[in-house]
Amino acid sequence: MGEKCPCVVYIPPGIFHGTKNIGNKISVVIGMPSLLYDPENVDERRVNPLDNDIIPYNWNCRME
Repeated sequence: MGEKCPCVVYIPPGIFHGTKNIGNKISVVIGMPSLLYDPENVDERRVNPLDNDIIPYNWNCRME
């Protein structure tokens, strides 16, 4: 996954996910959900990525 290796990633329903650019160039991520968003029937759960007990990842760290 990267500049010379574009790819498609399938994320199953109910799986928390996020993206982080670790390169020096601008990255592009395109989301393609299989269903239109319905605000009357929200089927997602959001958490603060920087402050939660569910996702054990430090989003503030910088890859060198």
